[in-house]
Amino acid sequence: MTSWHPVACHGKPSLRHSVFSVPAKLLGGLTALAILLAGCGTSILPSGKKISKSPWSSFAAAKSAYDSIVPYGSTESHLRLLGFDPFVTPNIKVLNYLDVVKRFNYHPSHAANYPRGVRECVAATQACTALDIRLEDRQERRVGAVLADFFSFERQTHETGWTFNALILLRNKEVIYKLWSGQPRVDEMAVEENPLGPLQGMGYMGSEAIERQVK
Repeated sequence: MTSWHPVACHGKPSLRHSVFSVPAKLLGGLTALAILLAGCGTSILPSGKKISKSPWSSFAAAKSAYDSIVPYGSTESHLRLLGFDPFVTPNIKVLNYLDVVKRFNYHPSHAANYPRGVRECVAATQACTALDIRLEDRQERRVGAVLADFFSFERQTHETGWTFNALILLRNKEVIYKLWSGQPRVDEMAVEENPLGPLQGMGYMGSEAIERQVK
């Protein structure tokens, strides 16, 4: 009597194996790594910063320099001494009178509603220039539980720093108007939660693998 024995299939691996075994092994390895790193504390979590290079290391220093500017008193040379020199100090943009028109949405028919310095700048056309100063010192740091962050269950990002912006209008190299805005103290916390952690996006990955197996 002839006996029959099952023959191993050497074709494509089973669907279950191809879709789930590799991620399972990978997840196991990541788990072991995360447990080892958890002992290092939050110092191993990512961090970043964005700093505008300038002579001023703080919001108070930038604001103090700005406060020293006197419309119809300060000149272009005085601005240079304070550090507001676009050819030396980074992150200072030079605007012309057309840029000023756009910035203030200036309409001649409503000229009386605009500050004196803005009106005079627009009227001076080519004799008017403006300095657009944008400074920031912002730092982002991930905080919270290392394991929860590592597996994307919960990621907490703490952002601190400051921002300072200023606009200075000059006519024939004399300051005729100034305006500032900014945030002296930035302190924000952003929390991103993923209930499924590292499996959050695996539904799509699994469907792609299944589609490849069917083809």
